[in-house]
Amino acid sequence: MHTATAFLLPSTWFVIFSIVSGFECPRGGYNNQTQFGPGCNYRCHCVADAQCDNDTGICQGGCGAGWMGPGCQYGDIAFKKRAWMSSNTGPDKVVDGDPSTCSQTDQIGEKWWRVDLNGLYRITGLIIFSDNPDALKGFKVRVGNVSSNSSADFPSTCFNDSSNANASEVITVLCTSELVGKHLMISIMDQQTKMKLCDVRVYGGRSIAYRRFTNQSSDQWDGVASRAVDGGTYTSYEYNTCTHTIEETSPRWMVDLAQVYYISRIEIFNRQDCCEERLAGFTISFATNGSFVMVYKHPHVMPAELTDVTNMSNDKARFIQIELTDTSKRTLSLCEVFIYGDCPDNLCGWSCEYPCYCAKPEDKINKIDGYCPTGCAENWTGSKCDCE
Repeated sequence: MHTATAFLLPSTWFVIFSIVSGFECPRGGYNNQTQFGPGCNYRCHCVADAQCDNDTGICQGGCGAGWMGPGCQYGDIAFKKRAWMSSNTGPDKVVDGDPSTCSQTDQIGEKWWRVDLNGLYRITGLIIFSDNPDALKGFKVRVGNVSSNSSADFPSTCFNDSSNANASEVITVLCTSELVGKHLMISIMDQQTKMKLCDVRVYGGRSIAYRRFTNQSSDQWDGVASRAVDGGTYTSYEYNTCTHTIEETSPRWMVDLAQVYYISRIEIFNRQDCCEERLAGFTISFATNGSFVMVYKHPHVMPAELTDVTNMSNDKARFIQIELTDTSKRTLSLCEVFIYGDCPDNLCGWSCEYPCYCAKPEDKINKIDGYCPTGCAENWTGSKCDCE
């Protein structure tokens, strides 16, 4: 483990003892998904859809593809994105969600691997899998905004490894500061080493909308509002996982997240069996307790199957509304809405229910368990930095 570096986190530290409750959440949601937690209101994201720990969400066999972090509750923004490598030996294997498939560089010159995140994201950390971790000594993680094979075009440094200790096969990296960028590069300069990567997952916020309370302006064809947070991403109406309003002026859908969160990104799955154009020009608005404020407007073009609204400036919200604001009568249909974010500064827990005063309040990749990777703020102590 890279224990000498404050910003490099052991991947196994989150494996804690679960309180034995004697109760296991039944399968539920769309297509009988595995669930856990209070009220069984959290979805497991394990390999092969296995049941996770009923209290912590920990997956014994690891997180499923596209998921990462504590309780496998954080989305991976690098999953299945386009990748390149200094030697063309299957760079896409590093973002296929399978740590058993690896890619390796040649031995000569600077070795690098990079990924196009296909959008502007706020980047706070990542997890690196390698079955030859010693070959990663001295690695660097950089962020940039242009598609380039030159490290000079990645001006923002997320992490620079200065440790000579033996590495773990799973390395969790916390960026020294929050960065904004479209591309991420991992590189080493050691002339005697081949860099080998098996999987790279980049933190994209915690999934916070699953099975939350929803409503919409009207219902039609059994397309109730809760379908948009049932976990089902099928985009054909026959699968009974899409919402549907009547044809009306300003149709809208709303979710109550139960408390205020920082919102980092929103994924919207659009219907594909017909009527894709219905979602054109939709708006997203946020509210804490008062009036809604619009934070995003989709252009009046044909929406894709998946619209990923990113770099949301970490705006706070408890209520999120999607609306068609035209004066003409229209129908709103949503097949799934994933909302990613985390607790506000100085709050931690599954429901942001207890204090945690970190030295760097922006530390957001361990908010569930209340661990402050950079230590406690001045005058605060305790394992969760909650004692003044």
